[in-house]
Parts: sequence; C-alpha cells; structure tokens
Amino acid sequence: VDVDETLERAILEAKQIREESRSAPSASSSATLPISQIQALIRAGADPARVAERYRLSEALVRRFSSAVEVEKQYAIEQFLTVPAPKESRGRTTADVVERALALSGIGMESVTWKATRRGLEPWKITATFDAAGRTARAEWSWNMHDNAVACLNSTAKKLLGEKISLSPTRIENYYRCPCLF
Repeated sequence: VDVDETLERAILEAKQIREESRSAPSASSSATLPISQIQALIRAGADPARVAERYRLSEALVRRFSSAVEVEKQYAIEQFLTVPAPKESRGRTTADVVERALALSGIGMESVTWKATRRGLEPWKITATFDAAGRTARAEWSWNMHDNAVACLNSTAKKLLGEKISLSPTRIENYYRCPCLF
C-alpha cells in the first residue's frame, strides 16, 4: 500500500472520529449539533478553537465539520485570482495584475498569504497579506462570485490593481518616502 497524503488524511480523520466517539456523550442524550452554524462561523473567519469552546465541542469535531468550508474558501481564492483583469491593465487575470504590482516592489507571489471569508450571502472578502518595506501590508477586496465584481476595500488593494488613489498631504509625504509601492 502506498502511503500518500490522501491515506494519511483518512487515517487522521478516522483517529479523530474514534477519539470523539470515546469522549462524546451518547447520541440520545446530546443535543443536535449546529453544523450549519459551525460552518457559517468558520466561513466568516472564526477560529475553530473558539467555535469549539462556544458550543462545548472538541476542536477535532469542529475541524471535521469545517474541512468542507476550508475547501470552499480555497476555491473562492482561486476563482478570485482568475477574474478577468480590468481592460486598462496589461494583465489577463487579477492574479497577473497583482503579481506584476508586487514584482515592482521585489515581492514574489509565493510570499503572499491569501485568506477568504464570507458572512451569510454577502460577497467574499479576499485578503492578501505580505511583507513590504519592513512592515506587514494587507490588501482587501470584496468579490461577488455571481457577477465577478471586484471592489477594493483599502488603498493597498487599489495599488495592487493599479487603481488611482487620492492621497492627503500627509499620505503623499509618506508615499514618496517609501521606496516601494506599499
């Protein structure tokens, strides 16, 4: 038998389920698990440990129910990055434009941490975090997956997509002091 990532994940899940069944009260005496609420909290960005604490569940059980949501969040990030770029940009996709903007500051896409969150039926909030000029920069977008509408939620996101930003006199001074775009 080849031991690959899928087998290891299945073994880990089986161990978690076995541990949960040992420590969990009987099904007849316990209340119905709020699986959809747990998943909504994870989708909105809640920490699994806090969700487990809130519902008095094991963290392993919360992670089990949240795994599908984590896949959904990763899919949202991938789809956001494939959204067609604005016509005035020289890229085909959002990923092309972001990668080009980061490269101008000597930052590679591999150093960016992506995160997706969503509350209810609202558009996804996509966040990119990276180090620039000795500090942590954070770009935030709102992305509606139904019509691919992307809205920049902060100035870093605007810079990454090449949008014009208005700068106050103080921000202009700081903008020109910084050798990078961020």
